[in-house]
Amino acid sequence: MKAHYLYLLLGCIVMFSSLQAQTYSTPQSAYTHLYEVNQEWQHYPKACENAQIHFKSEEARIQFHLESVIAYLEQNVADGFTAIAQKKRYQLLDELKLYAARQVFPKNIYHQERRPYFIDHQGTHCAVGYLMKVSGAGDLAQQISQEHNYDYIADITTDGVEVWAMEHGFSVNELAWIQPGYPSETHYETFGGGTNGTVRKIVDLNPSLYVIGDFTEVNNMPCLSIGVYANNQLSCLGTGLNGTVNDVSEHGNINKIYAIGDLTHNGQQYAMAVYESATGWTYSNIPNRSGAKGIALLPTFNKQEVVLEYNGNHEVWEHDVTNDTWTKKATTVGVIHDLTFYATGICYVGDFDAITHHTGGSSQTYTSHNAIIYDYISNAFVDNTISATDADKVSDIIYTVEVQGAVLYFGGKCSLHGIALSRYFNNSVEALIRTADPTGLAPWSSITHSVQNIDDPQNNSIYDIEYNPSSGELLIATNMEHTPFVGLYSSGVFRYNATSALVSADGDFDEPVRSIWFNAANNTVVAGGEFSNCTGDSVAYIGELVVLSSIDPIPALKELATVVYPNPTDGNATIELDATEEQVTVRVLNALGQEMLKQTYESVNSIPLNLAGKEAGMYLVDVQTLERRSVTKLIKQ
Repeated sequence: MKAHYLYLLLGCIVMFSSLQAQTYSTPQSAYTHLYEVNQEWQHYPKACENAQIHFKSEEARIQFHLESVIAYLEQNVADGFTAIAQKKRYQLLDELKLYAARQVFPKNIYHQERRPYFIDHQGTHCAVGYLMKVSGAGDLAQQISQEHNYDYIADITTDGVEVWAMEHGFSVNELAWIQPGYPSETHYETFGGGTNGTVRKIVDLNPSLYVIGDFTEVNNMPCLSIGVYANNQLSCLGTGLNGTVNDVSEHGNINKIYAIGDLTHNGQQYAMAVYESATGWTYSNIPNRSGAKGIALLPTFNKQEVVLEYNGNHEVWEHDVTNDTWTKKATTVGVIHDLTFYATGICYVGDFDAITHHTGGSSQTYTSHNAIIYDYISNAFVDNTISATDADKVSDIIYTVEVQGAVLYFGGKCSLHGIALSRYFNNSVEALIRTADPTGLAPWSSITHSVQNIDDPQNNSIYDIEYNPSSGELLIATNMEHTPFVGLYSSGVFRYNATSALVSADGDFDEPVRSIWFNAANNTVVAGGEFSNCTGDSVAYIGELVVLSSIDPIPALKELATVVYPNPTDGNATIELDATEEQVTVRVLNALGQEMLKQTYESVNSIPLNLAGKEAGMYLVDVQTLERRSVTKLIKQ
């Protein structure tokens, strides 16, 4: 795994995401591990061993936390407790040892950040709730669950907590120290069956999603370089394309899909291929541009902007798709990597210092560093969109641009001035995320965050940016790691909140993430790149962030004991109840919280479950009677 690090500047506040919390396997100080589980350790820093340690699982880390607290509490008892209360204290600490050893802890399925769960959806009690339960105060634990299930002890106002603590030899502060937080159960799973090679670009052309990269299989079927995700299925677009595909556009009014790149067919090189469902792929070149390579596309009504590489230069062409005519618009001696609509025009980004506009038989050159705006109203480029004085506020090479309202966000390679992310608004530029700056050209005081790629400092890069309208955050695909403090990190996908200037992360990928897409329909994220693993899970080059928080909150019902077997299953399973129930409703939800099956039964204690025809993956089997409920995770192979 490549190591790439993102550090925060002193004094910056960081919001830790769920996947940053899941760094149990990373060697780091015992205190760092314990502080991650429960920040109350800041009051007891000398109560833990001074060693670099790691764990096989999050459960093992929580067990270590509980055992460390127990060891201290056994040796330190505050004054003011009766002999009977102290006896109960030691009895409960023995119970807590057994609880910790079992490693059966609540699951956080409703929050992306680490949170306490007093009693989870399966009836599993937290450490403090368990102590109440085994002491005979199970009703108090249930009452706390109903009123403050996701709160820390300091915020719980349920009557009886302080009285119970005093009667059993604990202070409320000690209970707060015992109470762990639990990391989110969100994780990445292979999207649509995945590919067998790098996914370089994900292109959303609603209602279809196109996947471009260096692969020969999609969803375990033969496919060269380009796939399409439609109707909840990832498949090949035709038979795929030989060569390198760089971008794709779709024109529904003429039922054609355009792909550009460095393509080969029957021994010939082409810059463009066109797909129609009736005829498949046909190949074409731009007039008088033999040997050109297609770089980027932007559909514009009945036209599309096409960026070509030709004779060492990059050119911008307007392609009228209705009559297949081409008009040369601009030339740069540099490189254009991306383009997007902005205000009344288009913004182009890359690695250049000037661009020449061709119009009406004449040409005019405009100066700008790595980003320039073309305005349709004036039919001209905006000179000095990024002036020479602002050159050290943007990336050395801008790979991607994202627009949100009147704001442009630039991300790219940052080996010289160290700027990974910057913002353009109201004709001014602001640097947001940076690497270490060996030149000293960019003032630290103007930057929110600092990043560093320690393995390859010349290749710190942001490859893609996507705006998440649900949260107001930027989703960032990168090769760097986010390290809020020593020992905690996550890599590949960051979230940047432009309002609060907070950085969080959504994954710990073993290799760079190249492209990112926000799935508004499911309120989740799809990432593509060079990776094959994320946070210990196998993810085949394209993965979807699975968030279980879309499941409806569970009402205050008593626990129902059920067994679902076989688990995993090939499609057929059985649900066994602990008693015959007058009415039972079974719901099966997929990992996104979508209801896949619902059926009500009467007077049963055994229910057949048929998942034949359903996709392989994780499902939740929600069984509810008139008074009780259980939720069980079921894996379909």
